[in-house]
Amino acid sequence: MATSREAESTLLAIIVQDGADALTTAEESGITLDCFSDHACQDLWGEIKSLDAKGKEIESMEIMTTYQAKSMDVAPFLDITTDFVKSPLHLRSYIEKVLELHKLRILTRMSRLVQEQVSEGIEAAEIMASVDSTTKKLAETGSAQQSIGDAFDAFLHDLFGNFDVDSYIPTGINSYDKTLKRNGFGPSQLCVIAARPGCGKTATALNVIHRAAKKGVPIGMFSLEMSSEELMGRLGSMESGKPWDQWKPEDQKKAKVIQKEMEKWPIQICDDAFNLPLILAIARNWKRRHGVKAIIIDYCQLIRGNGRLPREQQVAEISRECKLLAKQLKIPVILLAQINRESEKEDREPRMSDLRESGALEQDADSITFLFQKKEDDKNGPMVRWVRPKQRGGLGYDSGKLEFLRHTGVMRDC
Repeated sequence: MATSREAESTLLAIIVQDGADALTTAEESGITLDCFSDHACQDLWGEIKSLDAKGKEIESMEIMTTYQAKSMDVAPFLDITTDFVKSPLHLRSYIEKVLELHKLRILTRMSRLVQEQVSEGIEAAEIMASVDSTTKKLAETGSAQQSIGDAFDAFLHDLFGNFDVDSYIPTGINSYDKTLKRNGFGPSQLCVIAARPGCGKTATALNVIHRAAKKGVPIGMFSLEMSSEELMGRLGSMESGKPWDQWKPEDQKKAKVIQKEMEKWPIQICDDAFNLPLILAIARNWKRRHGVKAIIIDYCQLIRGNGRLPREQQVAEISRECKLLAKQLKIPVILLAQINRESEKEDREPRMSDLRESGALEQDADSITFLFQKKEDDKNGPMVRWVRPKQRGGLGYDSGKLEFLRHTGVMRDC
């Protein structure tokens, strides 16, 4: 790869040669003063920007005049515009080189800072939060932009069937799925499933995983409440139709058969990540290495955010970062959550205001589904109600009932 000075000088020489259009392309691609490490290049970028702001033409004689008027040394400018001339056809190539070198410099500085923070005894969670914030900003640098024509063309392709069927993740409960766009939770969506304890939040998540795994669709799950062993027991019960705590020594051969089947499932499970930055980092890694089509987090209120913030602000941060994660990875993030006792006390459908500790979930979520039971319902019985007061894609508000086979964890249509 070209050195920083070579890449920066060549980019600026092309901009001086090609004028305002090249400058606009560079700025829209993410080029700023911070992208230049060479002092002469920083000076020239500043003068180019100054001319553009004044509405003057970006060309060599104008720049020479401004250098002389400010008593600046013109030799570095002449070196750049004579030694590094390239065709405008190379513009985007050198934009990418300058951005890449800029990112590498930031990462190098960040690694030194991490070492200093470790030696100073700063907590790992705080260091990870800082690293995550920096890397997210870098990832957004140079983000691709679309014209309205390109954006609408992508919309039409999606509208008329040119989409990945496996990118829409169903629950497996037909009466519920048919109310969702394309019968599943879709790309870039934050989907909240909330309930009081015992109403089937985790069971719903495991039904999603079980159905996807059987079809070979990769999914990742963060289990903050249950261990991976407990989750495997529940998935084994779903697969076998027999509660894991009723298995006897003579069932060992059958268990081995189920084990061999489950080993083929493309599921990633993490049960020891509690800090938000770590969860986000692992999720991105799963997407990159395993191509996961959805992320499930069980559950929101157990995630540790920035300890220096009030809990309500922490949950707001968690909600926002989960939505941004869904958009960045272009997959649904299914976030489980708890609700307060008000709906139970008043014997009514849960409302969005019943979500515990944060109203941000109401704002950030693309869909919110509540599982609940009324006083007249058998608390240990197989029937659970659902209501969805919010959905950006699909039928919007809807409600219904489902059958919850508590002994195996299977959820299905009533």
